[in-house]
Parts: sequence; structure tokens; C-alpha cells
Amino acid sequence: MDIKHLNYFKEIVDQNFNLTRAAEVLYISQPTLSIMINDFEKDREVKLFKRRGQKIIGLTNTGERYYNDALEVIEKYHDMLWNLNRDEEDISGRVVLGIPPVVLSVLFADVLPKLIESNPQVKFEIIEKGAQALKNDLLTEKIDVAILLMPHGIADFLVESYEIERSEMVVYVSNKNPLTKNKGLLDWKDLVKYRSAFFDNTFMMHHHVKAAFLRRGLDAKLFLTSISWDFLLNSVRLVDDLYTFLPKAMANAINNEGIEMLEMKEPVNWSVHVCRMKKTYYEPTEDHIFREILKQFEISID
Repeated sequence: MDIKHLNYFKEIVDQNFNLTRAAEVLYISQPTLSIMINDFEKDREVKLFKRRGQKIIGLTNTGERYYNDALEVIEKYHDMLWNLNRDEEDISGRVVLGIPPVVLSVLFADVLPKLIESNPQVKFEIIEKGAQALKNDLLTEKIDVAILLMPHGIADFLVESYEIERSEMVVYVSNKNPLTKNKGLLDWKDLVKYRSAFFDNTFMMHHHVKAAFLRRGLDAKLFLTSISWDFLLNSVRLVDDLYTFLPKAMANAINNEGIEMLEMKEPVNWSVHVCRMKKTYYEPTEDHIFREILKQFEISID
């Protein structure tokens, strides 16, 4: 077994021999995990697990010894990697960050340049796309850290998540749109007479707003979708019966000429989280940058 397979073996034991749960935590398929176990036992002509039929119920004496040895090897391996970048000033390597465009404009416009400048030995790769697409990239480990919106739909035991901003979604319309004549907060049924401009389905905001309509038995008349928030706003500015949803936190970051912001009676929350997959070990650079991002928002995980 290499170090990856030792971690697989350890996770099976840690999940009380529940292969389904272990596979979920490791983000691999259960058949792959089963094949790895069977192949290892067959190749080495040993039995690591006690079985009742096809079900694993515990460790054999050999398995117990192997588990204790595996824990020691995994710890030594982690220590070895950590010692490569023992001091913070020696932190170097590559980190892939996934950030939705709106969040980048509203929350990270100042944070990200400071983060990059203060870590000159780290190569940052910034992936800018919708949070729904970033969720999939995080699950498949194409990115190290993702900025997602809650609810993100990932099981708590799979992901480590910290809220850095809480706001709500508001409606933007042309100042000639009849919705501007409404007194007080908008109701969802007030919107159904008008056409909508949404982020496309790679954005969690698209799914959250769509779900809000569906929960109320309403249908949004979709006129266009885009990945660009400034295009959505410009479309609203030019088409009088169009509306779009954006976070209220954007109010100070946009050109308000010709448009108005309207608040909802029962708004969709805009809860922004910094997320990473839960692992038994993080590369020093990845862990350092994750903590540095949280520190920018006055969050400590020590």
C-alpha cells in the first residue's frame, strides 16, 4: 500500500467498517474501496478484516497490528511533509482558489491582492466561476479552497465551512419598471408579471432563487441568463419590464444610474462560506492560505 491506500485503510476502521460511509468521506466509489481491500489481501496472502458473509465486522490480529503500524507511518509521513515548509516564511507551492465573480467583486477585491503580495513564494491560481460549478470542482479536488453559498448541498462530514459574510438577495429593476411604484417590501407574487434575468445554472444564486419561486408555487418568466453580473444589470437598465436578483451587499459596488434596488418581504439569504474538503492531512501551503483567508475576515480556527 502507498500512503493514499494507508489512509483508505485507516478511514475504513475510523468509520466503524462502514464501507459506504468511508467511501463518501474519501470521495471514491464503494466498489473501488472494496477492490483495493480484496486485491491487497490477495496479493499479500493475509486477512486484515473479520467478515460475516460479505460484511466487514472488525480487524483480525494481523489487521490490528497493521492498523497501528499504519497510524505511525501516516503520522511520520505528515511530519515529513510539514518539515519541508516548517517556517511560515518558507511557505511555497501552488494553491487553487475558486471564487464566484460577485463574491470576488464584493468581498475579495482588496483581500486577494493583499493575500498574494504577502505570500510571494506561493503561486495562486484563481478560478472564477459560479459557486454551483465550484462545488463540483471542490468535490473532485480540482481546487483547494472554494467560496460557496449556503446551502451548498455538501454533507457536513465531507466539508469544512466557515461563514465570512451574510446578506440577502434584493431585486434590481429599471427606474421605469412598474415595480418601483410598489409601496413597502416586494412579495414573490409581485414578480410573476415581469420577466427575469438570472445568473445561469452554474451559479448557486440561480438555484436558490428558482427554489424560492417553486416553494411558493410560482414561476419566474425567464428572459435571459448570464455569468456576468454587470451584463444582468445593464439588461435591467435597458429593458423596463425586466428584473434581476443580486446580493444587497453589492449596493456600493455598482453603478446605480437608471436602476433601483427593491427589497423582498421574504428574501433569499446570501450566506458566503470559505470551504475545503475535510482531510486527515493538509499540505502546509494549502492549510496556510486557508487560514490566512479566514484571518482576513477575523476568523480563527486554532
